[in-house]
Amino acid sequence: MNSRFDEILKIEGNPPSQSVVYEKRLNRIKEAISWPTGTFENKEYTTIWSGEQGYEIKLGKPGKESQTNYAGQLNIHDMRPDIFHHGENLNLAATFGNVIYDLEEVARTDRYCVELLAVLFFRSAFLLDHKEQRDETDKVFFRYEPNLEVVKYISERIPELHGMPPIVFLQYIDAIALNEDVKYYSKGKNLKHQNTGGKNNYLTYVMITAVMTGDLPISAIASKLLRSNVSAISNKDALNVLPHLRGGNLLP
Repeated sequence: MNSRFDEILKIEGNPPSQSVVYEKRLNRIKEAISWPTGTFENKEYTTIWSGEQGYEIKLGKPGKESQTNYAGQLNIHDMRPDIFHHGENLNLAATFGNVIYDLEEVARTDRYCVELLAVLFFRSAFLLDHKEQRDETDKVFFRYEPNLEVVKYISERIPELHGMPPIVFLQYIDAIALNEDVKYYSKGKNLKHQNTGGKNNYLTYVMITAVMTGDLPISAIASKLLRSNVSAISNKDALNVLPHLRGGNLLP
């Protein structure tokens, strides 16, 4: 374990509540809703991240859940998160199962790296690494900026996740979480007080990694996951199994 990461990744006090981070989450949702839309044959894409080796993360509108013949509940603001490489859409859609498979592959080869990913996921659930930016009109928006020293450490040991560099994978998962937030907001869910949307996705990834590493029993996840497809880890359990979140300090 790299003790330097204790200071970088620790959470001061308790993790913030859903209501505390709501304004940041709402800003992201409203920005996404405001983006232009195209047609199902010719989507309009908005870039939310451009990075190394020619990779970009974009969200395309309209998404499949906005089609009138969609089998589930209609979501007129649905988007499609996509990964572009040197301008080409790779069409590397990652389902929930794909992400879990990727994490399991990491856990088999490098337990510490999967723990670092879990820490980054937990921080993302509370938007702790989403930094304020301003556009040319001085309008505030937020973008995901995980600590690059931590990402570099992971990348040196795990060069690829889901066929892409770890930083691209992390940014793609962030795009999926944003789309989930937009979906549940559009459905009228109270994201200020309910643990739903992208936060649940992230906390479920953390829970599953804790089971993979043996820090939590399968029974901790099984019933909830079968019932609702999510099984969010509690703040208490996350702090117990991920020492970096508490700055490496011993449990009280």
